[in-house]
Amino acid sequence: MSSNQDKLAEFFGKFYSDSDNEESDEDRLRRQLKEKDDSIKKLEKQMRSKSRENQTLHQRVTELLGENKSMHKIIDELNQKLAVYDAVKKKEEKRAIKTAKRVGPKIDENNPDDEIHHATRFPSRPTKRVSSDEYDDNHKRQHMIDKMNNLTLHDRGSRSTRETPK
Repeated sequence: MSSNQDKLAEFFGKFYSDSDNEESDEDRLRRQLKEKDDSIKKLEKQMRSKSRENQTLHQRVTELLGENKSMHKIIDELNQKLAVYDAVKKKEEKRAIKTAKRVGPKIDENNPDDEIHHATRFPSRPTKRVSSDEYDDNHKRQHMIDKMNNLTLHDRGSRSTRETPK
């Protein structure tokens, strides 16, 4: 009988030891569940903080996009104003050139000989700044040269064509 009792004691010992192990397993499972719940709560907290960060970043991005759009509008307006200003400036330059062409002599700026021609066409005008006496002298000299160039042999006013009295 001792073998049966031993077997019985061994069986109950295993049963009781298994029940102790089951409790420890329960405790272990509870502990694991609690750890998982804690880790889940921790992850949820992190997700909420990340979500808040993302919301603030999203708001900042929308603000920057709004500023960017307003800057583009301002840049477009300034470009339009600049284009109008340039057009007005070009018109004024064209008007100034037209009036200068009407008032002044026609000079071809691309032809350097034209400036020389202009200077020889108006020799009585001083090309540099001179005093009034020099200007008067130059004017008189030019007037005399022009008169001499206009004289001919048959001109009544010239002395060479006058007949000497007999």
